[in-house]
Amino acid sequence: MDKFYLTIRKITVAPIIAVVMLTVFFILIPEIFQSAFMYVLSLFCLGVLPLLAYPIQKHIPSYKNKGRDGQRTLTLPNLPLDGIK
Repeated sequence: MDKFYLTIRKITVAPIIAVVMLTVFFILIPEIFQSAFMYVLSLFCLGVLPLLAYPIQKHIPSYKNKGRDGQRTLTLPNLPLDGIK
């Protein structure tokens, strides 16, 4: 049962939900996006970049030992403000 909960937890990470919703919008309401490039750019900015906080955290000394809180604060908008030390 723990594997089930872990799978649900991974699937419902906000960037994954964003990718799913963007894809649904792209299929059902394609006029939202000016082009396929805008769709891919949206996927990158809302899906890929936030997910990079997880593997990148262990390589930035100021976030290395902060655990889950470090991952939450290691977002694209906060990165220039916090600085990489």
